[in-house]
Formats: sequence, C-alpha cells, structure tokens
Amino acid sequence: MMLRGASPDLPDSLIQHALDACLPRDADDRTASRLTPAEATHIIDAEGNRNPSQDSATAQMTDANPSSPQEGAPPVGLSAPLIEDVCPIEQSGGDVVPVDAGESVDAFAQLCAGFDGARQEMRDQTARDLYAFNGDPAHSFARAVQHADDERRRRIGHSIASSGLAAEAATHLNSGDRQKSYEAFSLLFLMMKAGEIEPLIQVVEASPEDELRLSVVKLLALSGRSDVLHALCRIALRATLPHPLRTAVMEAISQLTDQITLSSSDE
Repeated sequence: MMLRGASPDLPDSLIQHALDACLPRDADDRTASRLTPAEATHIIDAEGNRNPSQDSATAQMTDANPSSPQEGAPPVGLSAPLIEDVCPIEQSGGDVVPVDAGESVDAFAQLCAGFDGARQEMRDQTARDLYAFNGDPAHSFARAVQHADDERRRRIGHSIASSGLAAEAATHLNSGDRQKSYEAFSLLFLMMKAGEIEPLIQVVEASPEDELRLSVVKLLALSGRSDVLHALCRIALRATLPHPLRTAVMEAISQLTDQITLSSSDE
C-alpha cells in the first residue's frame, strides 16, 4: 500500500529502509523517536519540498556501525557487463593480478614507490605516470593497490583525486566509448575502495549533469562503506534534490545498509 501523496517510485518499504539506515541504532538510542514512512514523506518526498521536521531528522543522523567493505549486488540500472568487468582486483578473487608479458616488474615497483614520497606533487605525478604506464590504467592501478600496504593504498586513492585523474575519469563515466567508460569506472572504483570518496560525493552534490550524478550514486552503492552511507543519508535530506536522483540515493542507502549489516553479522 502506497503512502498518500508519495510517488509510486518511492514505496513505503524503501522509505522505511532508508530511514532505518539514517537514524541512530546504538543501544542508547533504542528509545529515541523513530519516523514512520508517512512522516518521512514530509522529509523525503517526490516533490523535494522541505518540511520543518527535516532539521530534527538531520540531527538524528549518525554513522552506521563501521565494518569492513563488503560487495553487494549491482544496483538496478547499472550496466551488468560493466559491473562484471568493473575492476581486475575485485574479479581476481584475491589472486595476484598478472604481470603483462614483457613488463618490467622492477620498473613497476620503482614507479609505485613514488607514492611513498614526502611531497603530494610527487605522488600526483606518480599517479599520472602509472595511468600511462602500460596503456591499461585499470590493470596498473589494480596491481598497485593490491600490493600496497594501508598507508600507500590511502595515498594512491588520494593521489587519484588530487592529480586530476578522478575529475577526468568522471567526464568519461557516461561516455559512449565502452573502453573509456570501463577505465573511468575502474579507476573511480579503486579510488573509492582506497578510502577516497569526497570527489564522488561532490559530484553527487554539485554536478550540473544529472546522468553523471546518477552513475556516481550507483558506483557509491558498491562501496560497502559506512562513511558513504552517512554521506548519502545527508544528501537524501536535501530539498532541491531531483526526484530521480533522490530515488537512486535512497536505493543506494538501502543497498549499503544490507551490505554493512551482512558484513557485521559475518564478523
């Protein structure tokens, strides 16, 4: 049964699931007042109208319980072949990403050592050099991330963003060229898995291209990260969010909640 005044694209179950993800869940918060789907339509509705209760709802939002990233099912609307190909490191099942024939292992290792440099300018240049290393940036960055320790992995993710590679990749995300779209999706996915999410959140919040914003939301839904969940909860409460994007954000919140809950139950 649909809520009176709600869009048919926003069923009660989706609204409630999204709200459950955004509201406090700690033991101390169990007695806190919870919004019903009917009340939620005044906060997250098809028209995007702001309700005075929105401010109080925003104050209730908190991070979901932290957990290790866990991949879930691809969100509806994202190209299935692209998801299957999304990233060599994810599809390898943890196996070592193979070295291309004729590729110098020493040269690759020396190049990746640049991410340990003290200056960000050096690390940014290393990211650009790695992008051009063997004509297959997705493969190169997958190998670099796979063999990096936590600190280097974080620096790789940050360098993808600060070098301008992430911004360039975003422009190719909806390209009609499948190869460019694949490379862009893989690079942004690796950046996100390395812990750098702010460039993607900024695209969702501020890009003038709605199709790009939708694509990035679907990418974020694959992250399994509680910080992404928190950011999307904040975005979902924006009054000016276009309806298709609002629906995609709430679906992503629902998917991320399932991923994080499953990951927590496995620990």
